[in-house]
Amino acid sequence: MFVRILVAITAFSFLASAQTADELKTYFSTTALAPAYLKNIYNARGFEPIFAKEGRWLVTPADLESAGKMIKSHGLSTADYQIQTIIDHVKMNGGTDIKSELYVAENVLKSIVHVVTGRVDPSKINEDVKYVAKDFTQWYLFGIVNAATLPNLYNQLAPRNKFYKSFRNVLARLTQIEDSKAWVRLDVPATTIQLGQSHPAIAQIKTKLNLIGYGFTNVTELYDAEFDAALKAIQTDLSVPFEKGLGKNSKTWRLINSEIRSRVRETELQMEKVRWLPDDLEARHAIANLANQMFYVQDLDINQNDYVMKFRAIGGQIARKTPLMKDRVQSVILNPTWTATMNIFFKDKLPILKKNPNYLAQNGYKVISLKTDQEIDPATIDWANVTRANIDFQIVQQPSYNNALGVVKFPMTNKYSIYLHDTGDRHLFKNNYRLVSSGCIRLERPLDLAEYLLKGTSWTREKIDQIVAKPGQKIEKDTGIRLSKALTVYLVSLTISESGNKIQFFDDYYGLNSDLYKKLTSAGMLKN
Repeated sequence: MFVRILVAITAFSFLASAQTADELKTYFSTTALAPAYLKNIYNARGFEPIFAKEGRWLVTPADLESAGKMIKSHGLSTADYQIQTIIDHVKMNGGTDIKSELYVAENVLKSIVHVVTGRVDPSKINEDVKYVAKDFTQWYLFGIVNAATLPNLYNQLAPRNKFYKSFRNVLARLTQIEDSKAWVRLDVPATTIQLGQSHPAIAQIKTKLNLIGYGFTNVTELYDAEFDAALKAIQTDLSVPFEKGLGKNSKTWRLINSEIRSRVRETELQMEKVRWLPDDLEARHAIANLANQMFYVQDLDINQNDYVMKFRAIGGQIARKTPLMKDRVQSVILNPTWTATMNIFFKDKLPILKKNPNYLAQNGYKVISLKTDQEIDPATIDWANVTRANIDFQIVQQPSYNNALGVVKFPMTNKYSIYLHDTGDRHLFKNNYRLVSSGCIRLERPLDLAEYLLKGTSWTREKIDQIVAKPGQKIEKDTGIRLSKALTVYLVSLTISESGNKIQFFDDYYGLNSDLYKKLTSAGMLKN
């Protein structure tokens, strides 16, 4: 990009001593090569230069070094914006011209915009990401800055939501660990170490995990109850089954011997994902994190410091990923019916029906004609010869305690048929790995969420409990309740979290970290 700018500028043959706002205005009005963000910034300041004017630098190496530190603290790579090259350029060149102004501007100012909007359009990463690139709108702030005060804009404009602030803290902590070289690779014991046994590796692991906040009070070689609880916590975070003891094939080694540089980079990727969200999240909102399969509700009117609700969730399986997006819950449906989508019918239900035609009656389904909307006798259907080309019906499961949606559904507004709901398979919440749905989010405590959303209405918890289906009970129809205030829901996949002083890492089952990394590198980012 800068090469193209230089070519365009050369055609004007500006003299270094004649660099003025008028010449910058002329440049931006006569070339289509300059990035739009540059024109917007200079337009906001009346095309007054920021970095160089009338043959002299307005920026110092110290100003640029401060900008570089801010860039790093926001999870960006200084090499992507040629910061060291710019510093060297300022040091070596006493005289300046318009080319110098634009050379510095294109890189430094771009980094500020990237802190706010992100470096790539999220909708271009893969088909499962439905977030779109944010627009930068705070151009007016550039009207009053100078080269010395420009670094202040990074913090002033950065996202203010709790996730971004937390990741900045995590990045600082992990960078400090990396710089200290304290995170070293450990030798994996040849045999399994059991609770109550001692081994030198245990003390080494405790010391290492204390770096990320596990807080062992007894850094000894003993595999004690505190150490066992920490391993169980790690296995929960990694969504793997609990293991007895610590063996050479234990999944916990994925965390213990992970590379600190890769964890720093992973944190930077999480910060990029959070830039897809609004700078300020709503005072009341919900987060479904597919990385650790948890659901959180924040309500600042009730609790300023913690979530008012957090519990386990079930997300879409790898072959049927839950799309990542922002949406809203506007109603609650008690005792919902469930209509199998065509994909689910052909992938999951038809193979069963070919073997067991009584499956529908056994599980409370009706067959409904797509032409007449009337019920069809399942015995009249030749299940062996049903195809996508000739199907003229759908199967609808009637309300019951064991309905696929359970007893509560929370519809959302998206076009992908994704919503929140209870489930008839409630036992699945006991598992650490819970990416097993067909895309929708199943909730461990749906009745608690319904009670929360309906608080202040006639729908008390007692009334809700009375109306929802009990085991073995048949319900004739569902009950829909419109919310007076919608709940904003963010579906995300964040593989790092900060809980108290502890940094938690989750596996990237959806592969979003990898896809985002590839997209950034293909865009010329992540040079260091």
